[in-house]
Amino acid sequence: MLYIAVCEDEESVLKALGKRVEDHLARRREMADIRLYPQSRMLLYDIQEGSHFDLILSDIEMPQLDGMELAGEIRKVLPEVLIIFITAYEKYAVDAYELSIFRYIPKSMLKERLEKALEDAFEMLLAAEETYRLETARQVQVIARKRIVYVQKEGKNIQIVLEDGAVFHERKSLKRFAEDIWSQGFVYVDRSCLISLEHIAQIKGGVVTMSNGVSFCAGMARAVEIRRSFNRFWGDKMICRGTAQKDKRT
Repeated sequence: MLYIAVCEDEESVLKALGKRVEDHLARRREMADIRLYPQSRMLLYDIQEGSHFDLILSDIEMPQLDGMELAGEIRKVLPEVLIIFITAYEKYAVDAYELSIFRYIPKSMLKERLEKALEDAFEMLLAAEETYRLETARQVQVIARKRIVYVQKEGKNIQIVLEDGAVFHERKSLKRFAEDIWSQGFVYVDRSCLISLEHIAQIKGGVVTMSNGVSFCAGMARAVEIRRSFNRFWGDKMICRGTAQKDKRT
């Protein structure tokens, strides 16, 4: 699943941009969580509190915290996120380039350029989702994500188990691993283990059995959530879209 944020202080424009992104994803039949932010500070707060986004579409001219300042702060937390700026003023193009902005779209050319920008962004993001860069003490290896059955916390390291029985150990936290793969196709069975939805063989009671025969006790409540994720993963792809609530902190 891709995680996308749209930030624009004009409500009508915000909803229109969200709808354009939603429609584009529907045509591609891609699954995404789209969040709409009417205030830049709300978006920054959520990111600083741990929310992850793969793609951000943002206006530049916004009150309190403009898009340029927002991008600078976001880069400190999400250095790899793709940012598309949409603005009525071309004077920002140079600064946007210096901030490694993925694409810059004048509002006057939104209709002509947005579709292409989204298509290029999604192609880049989805291509990155297919593999995982595994870094061990001896080597750097690129593996297909679909080969990963589950990943377990192992002290300060993680243990990555593949479908062919191969086991790799990487010095990385489980949380960081989840961020690196954007949790695409994976779900927590508990705080110490991520399992692949693609490799679930059976969910019975509170026990989840994987394709390699390994079983995990998830508990009844957690098993229900895993089953829902499993059904969404294998069912028709859908798009989730939500609007952030008005920031009560301002």
